[in-house]
Amino acid sequence: MKRIFLSVALLSALYAGAQTTIVEEKFEKDNIPLDYDFLVKENKIVIEKGKYSGMSTNKMITNLVSYDASGKKEVVFENDEVMKVISSPSDKTLKVTQYEAMSYQGKKYKFISSGKSTPLFNMSESLSNFNDVYEFGFVNQKGEREIDFEKDELVLSRTTIATRKNEKFTLPKQDITK
Repeated sequence: MKRIFLSVALLSALYAGAQTTIVEEKFEKDNIPLDYDFLVKENKIVIEKGKYSGMSTNKMITNLVSYDASGKKEVVFENDEVMKVISSPSDKTLKVTQYEAMSYQGKKYKFISSGKSTPLFNMSESLSNFNDVYEFGFVNQKGEREIDFEKDELVLSRTTIATRKNEKFTLPKQDITK
């Protein structure tokens, strides 16, 4: 009985440890994997490739590729210089910040969706959140991000990504003394 149990345990361990290689790539100079993200809703893994120098404060992402569960490769962008990639809640749109050496925040950003890229926008125009259609965030009545909740009106600013049309919605003032 002990031999049967041992044999079954060894065979199950052998099959449990087997893995299938879906993607195999080589490391190249100045094109190494820097980071990855799993896009849950799209069921894809996105790999950021580029170069990282110990002399710089950030990484330079030059290529972004995605793979689905079957290993199908899709090039999101290549031969670009970005330093930050953020995906939308639906995982269909990416916001990328242009690379700036010795800086934690770039000066320009753009959106990539369905293989198409928007023009570059100034970071000063950037709102804090986005989805596939809008970029949005809270500002005061003057359009500034610094909000004094006792004195300022709270405004929801919404910008359409494709047209850059901006709309503002003033929210009712709340009693914050509670």
